[in-house]
Amino acid sequence: MKKKEFGGKKMVFLAVCLCLVLTALIALFINKGYVQSIQDLVRSTTKSNISELTVSKAQYLDEKMHSELLSLQSLASSISMNGPELFDRTLVDEYSKLHRATNLWITDFSGNCWSVRPADEGGGFPEDESLSGAALRGETSISDTFIGAQGKRQVLFQTPLYEDGRVAGGLYVAHSVEMLQNTYGGTTYNDAGYSYVLDADGSIVLSPVRFSSLQLYSQFRQVLEMGGNSPESISAFMDAIRSSARGSAIFSIEGEEQFLSFVPLDEKPGWNFVTVIPLSMVEKDGTEIISLAVRMAAVVIAAILVTLALAVLMLYHGTKRRRESELYIQNIYQAISQNIDTVIFIVDDKTAQVEYVFENAQEVLGIPAGDFSSSDGRAAGEFQQALQTWMREERPTEKTVWERRFFNDRLGAYAWLKLTALPVTLRGEAKYIFAATDITQDRKRREDLNAAVAAAEQANAAKSRFLSNMSHDIRTPMNAVIGMSKLAEIHIEDRAKVKECLRKIEVSSKHLLNLINDVLDMSKIESGKMTLSAEPFSLPELIEGDLAIVQPQCLAKEQTFTVETKNIRHELLEGDPLRLNQVFLNLTSNAVKFTPEQGSITFIIEELPQRHMEYALFRFQVADSGIGIAPEFLPKLFTPFTRESSKTVNHTEGTGLGLPIAKNIVEAMGGQLLVESVEGKGTTFTVELEFKLPPGAEDELDGASVLKGLRVLLADDNPTDLELLKTYLTSFGMEVDAVRSGEAAVRAAGKASYALVVADWKLPDIDGMEVVRCIRAGGADPRAMLVTDGDGYMEMDSAEKPLDTILQKPIFKSVLCRSLVKIFSDRASEPADSSPQDVLSDRRFLLVEDNELNREIVVQIFELSGASVETAEDGRAGAEAFEASAPGRFDAIFMDIQMPVMDGYEATRHIRASGHPQARSIPIVAMSANVLAEDVRASRAAGMNAHTGKPIDMDDICRILKELLPGRGNA
Repeated sequence: MKKKEFGGKKMVFLAVCLCLVLTALIALFINKGYVQSIQDLVRSTTKSNISELTVSKAQYLDEKMHSELLSLQSLASSISMNGPELFDRTLVDEYSKLHRATNLWITDFSGNCWSVRPADEGGGFPEDESLSGAALRGETSISDTFIGAQGKRQVLFQTPLYEDGRVAGGLYVAHSVEMLQNTYGGTTYNDAGYSYVLDADGSIVLSPVRFSSLQLYSQFRQVLEMGGNSPESISAFMDAIRSSARGSAIFSIEGEEQFLSFVPLDEKPGWNFVTVIPLSMVEKDGTEIISLAVRMAAVVIAAILVTLALAVLMLYHGTKRRRESELYIQNIYQAISQNIDTVIFIVDDKTAQVEYVFENAQEVLGIPAGDFSSSDGRAAGEFQQALQTWMREERPTEKTVWERRFFNDRLGAYAWLKLTALPVTLRGEAKYIFAATDITQDRKRREDLNAAVAAAEQANAAKSRFLSNMSHDIRTPMNAVIGMSKLAEIHIEDRAKVKECLRKIEVSSKHLLNLINDVLDMSKIESGKMTLSAEPFSLPELIEGDLAIVQPQCLAKEQTFTVETKNIRHELLEGDPLRLNQVFLNLTSNAVKFTPEQGSITFIIEELPQRHMEYALFRFQVADSGIGIAPEFLPKLFTPFTRESSKTVNHTEGTGLGLPIAKNIVEAMGGQLLVESVEGKGTTFTVELEFKLPPGAEDELDGASVLKGLRVLLADDNPTDLELLKTYLTSFGMEVDAVRSGEAAVRAAGKASYALVVADWKLPDIDGMEVVRCIRAGGADPRAMLVTDGDGYMEMDSAEKPLDTILQKPIFKSVLCRSLVKIFSDRASEPADSSPQDVLSDRRFLLVEDNELNREIVVQIFELSGASVETAEDGRAGAEAFEASAPGRFDAIFMDIQMPVMDGYEATRHIRASGHPQARSIPIVAMSANVLAEDVRASRAAGMNAHTGKPIDMDDICRILKELLPGRGNA
């Protein structure tokens, strides 16, 4: 029995040995291929790492050169602001010392040159055009190397100096090549390799910092040829360098095979960075790794053999149940960890050692589970240390929960964790189970919910404030409308009383309309739907339109309104004239409202020095001598619906929307709106905006040739206006004699003959019109122009004005030129006694309007002015009425926008596309309650010629028709 048992054991033993031998042979066969693949992979990876190292060192050098150029440009900017001849020498000396420059020069086009150091110390200025000419051409660059002071090789960093936007000179800094070499280090790859910088033809710009006979060569081709390399491989390498390619090659240098990796430098075109590393070093790492792989394979084989042996031994030990139990528990842990977002730690109570961690630690916390149980110091991260400190120090006697915020340096973000600690006993030993759950998203959702609740509460509060403000501001003019309507009804027989009531109803209605427009504008802004157009516009025409609105308001309050212009060089600009006009009217109207009677308001228009050649920079200032703004209210000034609470302000009409709208428009245009105010003394609003210059902005003014050679007598007591007018008139080719009083002008006219007299209305002795009368009484008959600020001149009787034209301030060059050309070209002017509404007389219009009451109002108003009106109740009916009409029946079409069947846009497009002879020429005017800037642009895009809002404004309608309809003196 024993013998049989022994034989059975022997057979088992032999079977096990055979299995072991077969396993070892199979492992050796697999390992051979594995080692070869490792060898190939290591070699490829090492070459790739060397190429990345080359790129990294090249980037260091590029960043150094880029940094030096930026610093040099910054210094040049400081010098340019003062002018090349007025630079701060202390600043230049400090820059030279800080950047360890060999020398620093400043030159100009006159041949002047200033340097930080004398030529015998820092070397003379390199006169070679190829080295120093770039800066004078307006280029910032780095020169090729040259021999500088004490025979050392240097590199010249250079950048242009500007004065008034033009290149005025150059700023040059010489650095030794050692400075660049120190950037990327003398050696590389564990001191086994070194680096070159070559130019496009292979010349050595920067040689390696090492002792070698190769230092004698200036051409890298010579280095390669000395190594006995083939001409074909050398030529291929030189071609790659010349074409600024990147790559690698293997050459023999100094009797040893070398691996070369090369990349072009970005900051200096034509330069290439080359890393040279012995090929043996490249292979060395691979050999070590392969050796390690072989040893690991041996260990793996041994481990396999041992495992098989242990598997046999396990047949003789009763550990199977225990292992199955542990495996079962482990599987449970893994299954749990894969399905929850909580990381579980089991920590020994005595040693505080982490005995087990769920595998989801990597996914939840960004830390591998093994890092918590390792004792080799890998737990160096801030986040991991904080967690382990918490598990080590917290020892509650019962279940405890915390919520704490940590910075997770593994993920680079802050995280909120819900931490739970529970004391337990496992197999008779005291343990702690810690749980960490990432609740960052839950916390964020709670915070977002709280923020949403707060925002909703604020929105409700804002809505309540809005309704309160609107209720007050709407009811105020509505009360006037209703009240005055009732008074007009009571006094229906008193024509004067009714007329006064109607006037007040009109004022209140316009205020209510302005309120609605402001609310709509603010709604557009807050919803992010405000858009800006980009179209050419005339700054003088824009300002002229604003003055026509603001000056009557100032006259009514006996306020002095002054407009000044400074350094205006560009009058034709590109931007959104409607929005810009809205800003100016808001600011000037505010100034009028909050300035008491007989106060002063100044509107200054100044063109600043250009930042870019294709743009013009303007500053607009509106300053008043009004009530000012309290310092505590200034931070709230641009908050919608917010108004200062004071006795004066409370009695001033307004919604608190004008300034917020203006500020949003200015910022949308890329500018800024600033305010300065002293309570009781006045307020100044400053707007700075940059406008693109449209094509033709620099062209000469049309017709100026007719003025050339004419002699002008100019009289103005204001030195600024006198000099400005003289400059403009001289630029037209006119000969100008300037005086500062009326009597001096009369004396000058008695001594010489003048084709034109330009006189200011307000002169210190006699006014401008009296000057003209005296000159003409003496027998002379020059053309006469009066310059006025518009305050009091308009009150004079036209019969008292012996003038050819009037120039109203502010003075713009284009306006002055057009006025003079009109005088001397004998252009016919409109009759002085013509009425604005004469343009309606004997005209026939087509009115397309769906609202019956609106149709009735427009028809009656037009017919009272002598016009005939035919109507259509929707867009389709309007288009059909026009198409069916005879050519010339209608002078213009007034088109509503929002209508049933077919809206105004579609009706306009239908008319323009029809076959009617007037389809493309007949003027179409939008007459709509849609009055926002976007609505105006939409109407023009649909093919309409102009836009007027509702309620209708007859002055605006007459102005539009004068521009669109021919004849009767209208263009």
